[in-house]
Amino acid sequence: MKDDETRREEYRKRRQKVFWMRLALLAGFILLIIFLIIKNSKTYSGMNLDMTSYLKVHYQGYDGVAKAQLQFDRQAFEITVDKVKSEYLSSIWPLKKSATADDFDAFKKSVSANLSRDSELKNGDEVSIVVDYDRQLADLLKMSMKYEDIPFTVADLAEGIEIDSDAIFSDLTISVNGISPMITLEVINESKTEPVNTFTYEVTPAKDFYERGDWVTIKAVYDKEAMVAAHYAIPDGADEMKYMIPGDKSYVKYADDLDEASIDKAIELAQKCLLESNANEYGLRIFTDAHLPYAWEGTGDYTFEWSNARLLSGYVETLKDEYMGVVSKPYNYLELAFEVHISQANGVGCDAEAVVCFDGMTVDDEGNVDLNEDSVQVFAASYSDTEIKRTIRGWFGDEYSINRVDVYEWMLENQGEN
Repeated sequence: MKDDETRREEYRKRRQKVFWMRLALLAGFILLIIFLIIKNSKTYSGMNLDMTSYLKVHYQGYDGVAKAQLQFDRQAFEITVDKVKSEYLSSIWPLKKSATADDFDAFKKSVSANLSRDSELKNGDEVSIVVDYDRQLADLLKMSMKYEDIPFTVADLAEGIEIDSDAIFSDLTISVNGISPMITLEVINESKTEPVNTFTYEVTPAKDFYERGDWVTIKAVYDKEAMVAAHYAIPDGADEMKYMIPGDKSYVKYADDLDEASIDKAIELAQKCLLESNANEYGLRIFTDAHLPYAWEGTGDYTFEWSNARLLSGYVETLKDEYMGVVSKPYNYLELAFEVHISQANGVGCDAEAVVCFDGMTVDDEGNVDLNEDSVQVFAASYSDTEIKRTIRGWFGDEYSINRVDVYEWMLENQGEN
């Protein structure tokens, strides 16, 4: 039989063994708890991103034509993704990381957002914000989107302030000057009312000169985006108007524009002008070309006189379109050529040729011709027919087109066949 001491020793050893077993179990349990805590705190689980925190819609304009602008606070969004990246890189789980910091940066750049509609908006319109991103990178990084399509209803747009055609054109001065087909047109904005006082106006077709009866379009020119932003509503077509160039007469363009009465009057005035004009201006040269002796009075003035003016021909010269406004010459001329006798008091004389001109002649709708009688003047005179023609053509050149006036009947009736 075991003595008491032996039994006590065995009992002590058994208790000691139980103690260490319990201690080992407790230590294992504590280590397990520590492992789970660390695992939970250092395990990367990704993130479900709510893009509504970074997106805002702003409106410009008024109800019916408003524009929407989407503001993406990319800086705040990237700060959020950078925090997730930091968590991933510092986590101890998963032990083997399949993504890099560059993957997070690439994901940030891949995210974008757009509106399904952004113009011509009115209250009550249904619009969506559509979020796009690299889905492969999102799966790799365990980044998901809470909303990929974010619907909203357009609301609180102000009503537009209408500017009608009367407001746009009522204070527009249209300045018309000149005679057809050399009428000039100028539009002057005299409005004092905003925003019309900032408008400019353009005329189409844009030409240097117009004819009476021409139709043009006058259109207001303005910054449309600025008008919308300021809530000004201009109805379609209200910013333009049709305008007919006015006028009660036109320049004579063709010989046929001159009626018989006008031709008769022009010849009468031209003869009178020629015979009453100062022949001294041409006499010396004509006598020299004709090899005639000339004399002068004691005063030193030559005493040449015109007489017996006989009509030879008539022409209407009209400025060609391409020279209108380019040369500073009248639009038209009526040329009447005469054979005329020039002599001195001593009876010495010869026949010469002279051309008398009218310019700026007009005709109205009823065919009434205004010869512009004040313009009548002796244009040229010479002993030489060739010199006369050279002088006329040198003045008119290629700038004018020429139409012959039918004066045969007048010549036959007033001068006979000769």
